[in-house]
Amino acid sequence: MTGLSATASRSSSKATSDIDMIGYQTEILAFAVKWAPYAGGDEQVLPTFGLSVEEYYRRLLQLLDSPAARSVDSSTITRIRHQCMQRLATTPERAPQGR
Repeated sequence: MTGLSATASRSSSKATSDIDMIGYQTEILAFAVKWAPYAGGDEQVLPTFGLSVEEYYRRLLQLLDSPAARSVDSSTITRIRHQCMQRLATTPERAPQGR
């Protein structure tokens, strides 16, 4: 592969991964909006996204402040943010595993 072809290939791969990430973020937000009236849908997080509930709420909280959340109405954002904060506050800290 020539230098130009390799650069184009890496650029194309990055663009594809950026699109994949945007789609993933959109899926997380859509899931959160869908489940917001029912207080979350925690039991569906692992099979849907392959994330622990704690990691899902961390990522979701970050997404709420991103441009991806602009399409969601402010009252729903507030409700979801409150749910995230509640879940993260009640998630037990994991003790470090020592040997």
